[in-house]
Amino acid sequence: MLKQSLAVIALSFCSFSAMATSALPSAGMLMNQVLAKYGAPTEKQAPIGKPPISVWRYADFNVYFEHQHVVHSVRLTTMPASLEIIVEPQRPTLDYFSELP
Repeated sequence: MLKQSLAVIALSFCSFSAMATSALPSAGMLMNQVLAKYGAPTEKQAPIGKPPISVWRYADFNVYFEHQHVVHSVRLTTMPASLEIIVEPQRPTLDYFSELP
């Protein structure tokens, strides 16, 4: 069977660590529960604003807290190591010139 695609996009992604495939802290968890389950963060951002929002940064994700409770967790992703676009010309299925008057 002939390949009919006009363009093929090939992406190569970095392999994910074990942490990348595990669950993130869920909304409602307390700071001490996150600390017990995921360990100490690499960085803690002090609370900002009203209500106070603080951020704990881990290697693979960030956790956002309002007061002592998780409000959101975000997995950090990176761009693919390479992006290759391959354009393959398609042969016409009909002879264009034979259809002209």
